[in-house]
Amino acid sequence: MPCVLLLARILRAMHFAALIATVALQAPVAAESGWKQPPAEVVRMLDAPPTPQLDVSPDGKWVLVVERASMPPMSELARPWVGLAGLRIDPARRAPQETGGIVGVSVRTLASAEARRVALPQGATLGGLGWSPDSSRAAATVVFDDRVELWLLDPAAASMSRLAGPLQSCLGDAYGWWGGSDRLLVKLVPEALAKAPAEEPLPTGPAVQESSGKKTALRTYQDLLKDPRDERLFEHLATAQLADVSVAGVVKPIGQP
Repeated sequence: MPCVLLLARILRAMHFAALIATVALQAPVAAESGWKQPPAEVVRMLDAPPTPQLDVSPDGKWVLVVERASMPPMSELARPWVGLAGLRIDPARRAPQETGGIVGVSVRTLASAEARRVALPQGATLGGLGWSPDSSRAAATVVFDDRVELWLLDPAAASMSRLAGPLQSCLGDAYGWWGGSDRLLVKLVPEALAKAPAEEPLPTGPAVQESSGKKTALRTYQDLLKDPRDERLFEHLATAQLADVSVAGVVKPIGQP
């Protein structure tokens, strides 16, 4: 009986060794093969563009046909982000960590079915659109790889032009129409902003947390500030310069950052 058990253990060990060898031989092949693609039918189904959204001007004359991609590109999903104060921030853009921006806009009127395509800035998507009260233009946040800018969309000409930037949109909207349709209140990244605080090579002290040991009905939150360096980084990314920006591109700072 002991011989039978010993033989069974030897066979199991040999089987396990053969399995490990097979995985080791297949690993380089899997690593070199890259991303796996599903059948073409599945790709067409997942990449099919979603139904466009309609953004009607306040006076009901203009309609913006807004298009979004069905799936975000890998380059967007792989972008670095930091979790601070319950927020997930893209530090390069000073904006929320988001995917799925606007990839196309067309202009039409309710009286005509003809749609005119608006040329978006090269290499950028739109984060959002906001009509002016008199419907003469729409403001748009234009998202580049390293910044977010404020542009204006002229529905009559079906064109866009840069207005101001870079924007600071970590905390809420980065702009809003005020005083009519010729001015906007904008949050800009301060020009004289200091560099982001560097990572501390060594902790300055122990991380101490206290708990009363009692159960509570309060929910827990993720991405909270963990140390003084997180506090300084959040202040750095969330600091903004308020400015009064006219549709002619005149920028007037308001107070200090």
